[in-house]
Amino acid sequence: MFSFLKNIFRSREDRLARAVMDDFDIAYNLYRQLRQQEIDRILDKISEKGVACLTRKERKLLEKR
Repeated sequence: MFSFLKNIFRSREDRLARAVMDDFDIAYNLYRQLRQQEIDRILDKISEKGVACLTRKERKLLEKR
């Protein structure tokens, strides 16, 4: 209830800025989740076949992590 009243008195620009930040947070969290899934896939590949089977791209991704 209180947050609703707070939002009524915010300017349109403040509400828009908040919406943009919320969208950014959602996109960033999705990026992190997808990156973690890729890392998990690479680690599973290492478990099954060994480190020698990794591509350059996969090695670079693990080095950044």
